[in-house]
Amino acid sequence: MCIRDRYMGAEENTVELRSQLEKQIGVNTNLSAELKQVKMELDERSLSRKQTESNFSVAGLTPDGRTLSHYEAFFVLNVQSAKLNSPKMEDVMHVDTQGWFELALRAKVPFNQWYLWIFNRLHERLSSRNAR
Repeated sequence: MCIRDRYMGAEENTVELRSQLEKQIGVNTNLSAELKQVKMELDERSLSRKQTESNFSVAGLTPDGRTLSHYEAFFVLNVQSAKLNSPKMEDVMHVDTQGWFELALRAKVPFNQWYLWIFNRLHERLSSRNAR
């Protein structure tokens, strides 16, 4: 085998390797695009599930099927409003407000002051978390 044949064989190998590499890059690009699509779908499903739970509360039902009283439904709407109107909305959305209705009743907070009571309590929770 002469040098020229070796050179031609090496050149063919290089072309073949380059072709395989391009195919692999194409596969990786496709997988990356598919992964992004799956992540977006998961995020949408998560938001949809959270919105469904929120809709249960607005409709006067809890996810476990218990019916809310009119006062409790009004309280839940105040909680949602306070969270959505907060300048720190991203942080307060994660504050657990389960049981606050009973606390407000025990504290004898008048219903027309629930919003302010909830808003202040949300921000107190945030400041206590940040202080830790």
